[in-house]
This record gives sequence, C-alpha cells and structure tokens, in this order.
Amino acid sequence: MSKRKFLIFMSLVLAVVVLAWGIGQIYAQSQNGNGNGNGNAHQNQLKDAENAAAALRAAQGLHRGVTSDQRWAAAERNAARIAAADHGKGGQK
Repeated sequence: MSKRKFLIFMSLVLAVVVLAWGIGQIYAQSQNGNGNGNGNAHQNQLKDAENAAAALRAAQGLHRGVTSDQRWAAAERNAARIAAADHGKGGQK
C-alpha cells in the first residue's frame, strides 16, 4: 500500500471514529442523569427547598459570610438601641 493510500485510509478511519464517538455521546446524555427525562421538575424541587432554607436562615440572622462574632455584635447593638429607645420613653428595663 502506498503512503498516500495509507494516509487516506487512516483519515477515513479517524473520521468514522470521531463521528461514532459523537453519536455515542448524544445517546449517552439524558436530561437528568437517570434517563427518565424529568430533570427540570427535580431541579425545581431542589431550588424550592434551597430557597425555603435560605429564607429560614435569613430570618434567623444567619446570612452567608457572617460569622457568629458578627451576629453577637449585631445582637448587642440591637439590644443597646432598644434599651436607649426604652430609656427615652421614661423607663429602663
């Protein structure tokens, strides 16, 4: 076999391998990883649960990136503000 025919043959083999691999990847994919096609519904459920958990943490003052020392300092500042406001109303607590 001449060098030119060998290169043409190898180019064709490479093209077939590349096309077969690409088609195999298309069939291997699924919408949610387990093949049943309900990926979006499951993702929406997770997002709803994550949003509810984030709302609960925010209501408790547990914000992302806030340390416990910062939370304690904020609580002390709020207590001082409440005490100052109560003191201005004529009574101390």
